[in-house]
Formats: sequence, C-alpha cells, structure tokens
Amino acid sequence: MFDHDARKLTARGAQGLALLLIMFGVLLRPNAAPAAPLLAVYALWPDRWSLKRALIAYLPSLLVVVALVPLVYYALLGATRQHPLHALFVFDLGGISHFTGENRFPAQWTAREHALIVGGCYQPDKWDHYWYIEPCRFVMQRLEGEKIFGTPLLFAAWVRAILDHPAAYLRHRTAFTANFLTGTNLVMWTQDIERPEMPVSADRALAQALLALHDGLRPTWLFKPATWLVLCLILCALAWRRRSCPLGACVIGLCGSAAVYVATYAVLGVASDYRYGYFAVLAALVGGVVLLTAGAARRWSSVAGKEA
Repeated sequence: MFDHDARKLTARGAQGLALLLIMFGVLLRPNAAPAAPLLAVYALWPDRWSLKRALIAYLPSLLVVVALVPLVYYALLGATRQHPLHALFVFDLGGISHFTGENRFPAQWTAREHALIVGGCYQPDKWDHYWYIEPCRFVMQRLEGEKIFGTPLLFAAWVRAILDHPAAYLRHRTAFTANFLTGTNLVMWTQDIERPEMPVSADRALAQALLALHDGLRPTWLFKPATWLVLCLILCALAWRRRSCPLGACVIGLCGSAAVYVATYAVLGVASDYRYGYFAVLAALVGGVVLLTAGAARRWSSVAGKEA
C-alpha cells in the first residue's frame, strides 16, 4: 500500500513538473501555444492517447497558455511591452504590398520609399529587412517614429490588407513557409552578432573545421525543417495503432505537438532560421527511438510467448 501511494505521488509530481516545463516553453516561445495543449494532454494521461479527450481538452488548454504569457510577463514581472506580434503585422503588410504593388503600410511615404516597399524590400525569409537591414530599415523607423508600431492602427491596417487582398496574403505566407521548410537558411551563427564583419574564432583550426562541416551540411535535407516535420507525421501515423499503450501515446503526444508547432510558422512565422524547427528534430529522434523500443518489446514478447 505504501509503495503504491509513493509511486502515485511520484507520478503526480512528475506530471506537475512536466506541465510547468511546458508552460515555461510557451513563455520562451509564445507561438508554441497551439502545440502546447497536445503535450499537456500526454503529460496528464501518459498511459494511452485518446483523440476524443485531446479534442475536448484542447481549447481550454489553449486559452490557459495564451493567457499565461501576458499574465506572467506584464502582470507579474512588469516587463516592458515590445509588441512582438506587430512584427508579424509588418512582415505581412510588406508581403501583401509586394504581391499587389500597393503600399499597405499606414504612414506617409516618399516616391522612393514607395518603390522600395512594393518592389525592393520584401524577402520571404524574414521580416528583418524592414527592421534593421538597409535599404529598408526606414520602414520600422517611420512606424516607430510616428507612433504606429505597437498601436491598434497597425493592427487595423493588417486586417484591412488581408481582407482586401487574401490571395496576396496567401502568396506571401506560402512563399515564407516554403522558404522556412525547404530553404537553405541560417543554421549556426558564424559571425560576431555585434560585429558581423568579424568571423567567429576564425583563427582556430577546430572552428575552421566546424565551419567547413557546417557549410557542407547546411544545404542538405538534414538541415531543413520539412524533413523533421515529415518524420514527425510519419511517426504519428506508425504509432497510431499503438495509441492505447504508453509508448504509442508518447510518440503521438511528442511528435504530434512538434508537428503542430512547426506548422504554426505558416501563419505566425517572421523568420526562417533552422533553430525554429529544433523541437521537431528532437521529437523525431526521441519518437523514433521510442517506436523502435515498442517494436523490439513486441518482438521479444512474441518470442517469449512461443518459447513458453
């Protein structure tokens, strides 16, 4: 009786810790909110995966994690509002302006600035071109200087642009998603962030070897999030028939959450760095090992049954 109670208490403690870590992950990367409920469902019910239970728990869990971010950062910690979601508005407005030839940014622009916004600023890899990269850093300078960034005015412009040009919005989001999933994007910082002209540890042989390996592997499918997204989906499909056992539930909860997380970038992404796909990499590796373990356990069980 005592051992049973101790195991139950230990399990509850592990579940509580898992939920705290999931919440901490959302605080670090708020766009993980749509993926967090799936991981939370697995943490609460690790013995088997129930699609019905996941669907019922999803919306309440999502509301909790969405409310968590402003509650912790602004109410508890008193953090200064940086309006990260408005970076998405800027990126989408830039994309819509590019694909329509119509400047959708609220503000007054010179003829040269207008030409750059509709024809020269947009790149599908990241929003940074409007933020600090020349020749288009004037966009954020103007939006901040005229007190537009971080206000409802920018949000309203974003909504109107999408409603007026849904096809252009989809073209922009498709271009970004394709670049994020299959492009040759940033994998490792190879320059000093403060001094981009200075390579990192350029005078060290080991660093040079690492950079050579990085340059060789970077264009391969090993460093494309699409590879790991597809692997996560395959692992979920393979684990589905084992969803009533703990190992199957683990694979579905982990890889399913990772797949949803990567998919959120199709709508919420503003940069294409490979690091945004790390969760899918880890989930696919762990899920693959778990699934192989499940297969090995089944084979050993079958052999033992025959021998008996």
